[in-house]
Amino acid sequence: MLRFFKSPFGLILTAAILALAASPEARKKARSLAVKGTASILGLFDRVRDSTSEVQEQLASLVKEARSEQSLTEEPEINPES
Repeated sequence: MLRFFKSPFGLILTAAILALAASPEARKKARSLAVKGTASILGLFDRVRDSTSEVQEQLASLVKEARSEQSLTEEPEINPES
């Protein structure tokens, strides 16, 4: 347990926890930062979703065009036995 308090990360984390516990202003600021961070992450997810939707639409259009072209270039089968 003492090892945790000897590391720089442990000291910073301990100081942050104590500041949040003792200071209402620190809690307000931490909440504000958490809200902004969450909003940024949600915005990023929206951009990724929009980008993947665009890629899916482009791919569907490409497949449709390729199938259309394939059906135009296929030669009809001629059955010599008829």
